[in-house]
Amino acid sequence: MRWSDLHWERRIEYVKSLLSAASFYGDEIDRFTPKTEKSWVNTGLCPFHNDTRPGSFSVNLDSGAYRCFSCAAAGGDIIAFYQARYTCGFKEALEALEERAGIPPNHVSPPTPPRPSKADGALWSPPPPPPRRAAASPSFSRQNHRAGRFVGSVGSLPGTFPKKPELRLRVRTNSPGVEGAFVDEDLDTSENSSLDDALPELSSKNTSAEEGSVSAVGSLSVPGSDKIPAEKRSPKWESYRYCHGDGSVYCTVTRRDREDGTKFFKVMPTGLVGPHPLYRSECLEAASAETTVYVVEGEKCVHALESVGLLATTSKGGAKAAGKSDWSGLAKFRQIILLPDNDKAGRGFAKDVTEQLAALAGQREVLICPLPDLPEKGDVVDFLEQHSVEDLKAAVKDHGRPVPVSVVEGLTWPEPKAFAAAAVEVPEVQREMLPDSIAPWCFDAAERMQAPVDYMAVSALFMLGSLIRRQLCIRATSLDDWPVRPNIWGAIIGVPAMMKSPCLKEARRFLDMLDRESVAAHTAEQEVYAREMCLYEGELEAFTRDMKKTCTKAERKLMVQSRPEAPEAPTRRRSYTQDVTVEKLQELQRENPRGISMLRDELGGFLKSLDKPGQESSRAYILEGWEGDGRFLVDRIGRGSIAIEGICLSVLGCTTPGGMSEYVKEAFSNGTGADGLMQRFSLIAYPKKIYSFDYVDRPRDEEAAKAAEQAFRICDTIDLQGIGATVYPDSLPFLRYNDEAQGRFESWYTELVRRCRTGYDHPAMESHLAKFSKLVPALSLICRVADGHQGPVSEAAFLRAAAWAAYAEGHARRLYMDAFKPEHDEAPLELLRHIKAGDLTEKFSLRDLYRKEWGQLSTKEAAKSAVNELIETGHLREITEKKATGGRPSTSYVIHPMYRHVNRE
Repeated sequence: MRWSDLHWERRIEYVKSLLSAASFYGDEIDRFTPKTEKSWVNTGLCPFHNDTRPGSFSVNLDSGAYRCFSCAAAGGDIIAFYQARYTCGFKEALEALEERAGIPPNHVSPPTPPRPSKADGALWSPPPPPPRRAAASPSFSRQNHRAGRFVGSVGSLPGTFPKKPELRLRVRTNSPGVEGAFVDEDLDTSENSSLDDALPELSSKNTSAEEGSVSAVGSLSVPGSDKIPAEKRSPKWESYRYCHGDGSVYCTVTRRDREDGTKFFKVMPTGLVGPHPLYRSECLEAASAETTVYVVEGEKCVHALESVGLLATTSKGGAKAAGKSDWSGLAKFRQIILLPDNDKAGRGFAKDVTEQLAALAGQREVLICPLPDLPEKGDVVDFLEQHSVEDLKAAVKDHGRPVPVSVVEGLTWPEPKAFAAAAVEVPEVQREMLPDSIAPWCFDAAERMQAPVDYMAVSALFMLGSLIRRQLCIRATSLDDWPVRPNIWGAIIGVPAMMKSPCLKEARRFLDMLDRESVAAHTAEQEVYAREMCLYEGELEAFTRDMKKTCTKAERKLMVQSRPEAPEAPTRRRSYTQDVTVEKLQELQRENPRGISMLRDELGGFLKSLDKPGQESSRAYILEGWEGDGRFLVDRIGRGSIAIEGICLSVLGCTTPGGMSEYVKEAFSNGTGADGLMQRFSLIAYPKKIYSFDYVDRPRDEEAAKAAEQAFRICDTIDLQGIGATVYPDSLPFLRYNDEAQGRFESWYTELVRRCRTGYDHPAMESHLAKFSKLVPALSLICRVADGHQGPVSEAAFLRAAAWAAYAEGHARRLYMDAFKPEHDEAPLELLRHIKAGDLTEKFSLRDLYRKEWGQLSTKEAAKSAVNELIETGHLREITEKKATGGRPSTSYVIHPMYRHVNRE
């Protein structure tokens, strides 16, 4: 009996004199760094709940008392702390602390240190504690410092930890002079040594390993060991620390084996509802995907496998709690082997784990291996006591059974994800985004044509802006004179037969109507001009005759002042053109100071015309027209001089994704093509393809068409006084935002500029977004004028414009992505459509797929690419089956259960 002649008080006093509170809690508490020597200090993380920030846990450095203000844990000294943390009795806690302090178990009563008298004027102080042992590797729990634990660095799991293990064993030595004391001995853990080889080395030094002093606790690996020695069996009770993948502590599970054969478990902190991390999550996080993972039942089995160099894990809570853990940490591994215990609970645990693994994304090989020669309720620890690690691997090879297809099909599948072709979700046009005057007309036309309403909406807004242009602008700031003219550039993008051209033609209908009226008015003006010219020519002829009859020079000077004036030739007002040279465009802009639009059914043809050799200046002129302002002077020998008061050009056209990819790639380069041409197309409509179709045959909504026509006429001839515009003689008439809209614009604009300066996006994308500073005010003005309201631009108009900015960003990102990954556009979509239609059986091979010769799936390479895309996103699963006759295994694919009902019908 240890210290039988001492009273409990003296034993406690002696232990506390050797183990100071600061050193004890420094070993036990994470992040325990007291910066003062006062009695109570707040530092470290509380081990009794899921503590993440120091501050709630306090320790009294004088008495060793502790308390936590978060979970209300408290105790009077270090012995009480040890009892609470490791779930043991007072006597066991005291004996464990005595061993930690270096007090041998067979030590007799220690000499009582002489206490000085009061006359000495000094206080008694305990003898100095033994030197503190070096801290264990961070991958080991701190309870490994107790007697009989391995102390050292983490071993080398396959493909995970590069360092060789440094194994140290704590043993009792019988050397002369230090009889009964504990020492730490280094063990040889080279490639050709084993734990059995290392034990004689200790014996040669006159040492003996204490029975039960070695425990398979901690991240330990001994390469080359063939068996688990009896010394590695678990002691009477053990504590296991569960950590997150980053190494932060989640909880501590204490297991105690009672004398009657039952087990007692305690989890600190209490109240954890899950999902819980897997045991050894930190090792799983560090391991490579090619490492084989063994899933077992219980922490002891995990340590047994780690001791022979294998990566293993288990779930918290026993055989019936697999569903309460987070198994996503195993998603990256290619092979997972389940080693169930030899009982009903073990087989149930294996089934539950299999279901959890089947719910993970990706593909992996899952084997269930009932180990041979196990006793009833036996586990892998029992197997390794009698066999080597090579025997274990051979048993897996011989007895491991892949999870059959029938089981996989019956398991729970996760919800499929969007694959790469649809990774960029593009916003859809909502009725609230359009002015009230044109929204019914746009949706009515799109429904009758069974086309995306995006094409109608973008075209209509463009047409309205092309009518306003330089008649009226908006000053987006409240005090500055920053003018924004509502000329915008847009692009309608889609695969062939998406009804792009019909939508553009329908949106242009009112523009053509106004243009025909302009032609008629111009014809009438030409007739008036012709009559005026006849009169002018007669008057000029008479004036010339009278001029010749005068005799003196002074009389001629007087007659010149009465010379008849020639009538001004009328000019036809033009709204748009479709094919024009830059030289003619300059003349049209001089004759139409409001500006002009370029409408092309094939936008790619217009852009390619700017790429021809010798058209570099033409491209630069087109780019200058985007701003909508600026006086431009042209001087040519043949054509003379042309003065354009304001270059204002709008561009809109239809194209396919491939037609724009070249210009998108140029925008991402650093060459001459990165001049901002692509970024000027700020209003892009690139909606998802519509696969459904409803036959619609009904007359147009005449009421909606009349409202839209009225909006076009309002924008064509703006009543500046009636609309409340401010007119200065030296600038364009303008409107401003009202107070509510101004505040929203300032917040939106500030956020936009900050986003464009973070460097998160590619510079080309940042430039594209930066040009929204013109798009939003321009659309605000268009919505305000089209609805015929008076006064400043309202908050509702700004909100519509801001919604269009979010819409335009999503569609631009899709266009930019598709320019670099066009191969992912249609093949996976086409395969998924055939799956939904039931054109494939529940299980099919790659050969079955490409032999059907479906569009972009007609080649083996295209079919394989599409299948891989759907596998990665959870629509399919790959199954590899071994043939009974041998040979290469066959690969097939299983369809997600959510599509099975279609196939069975």
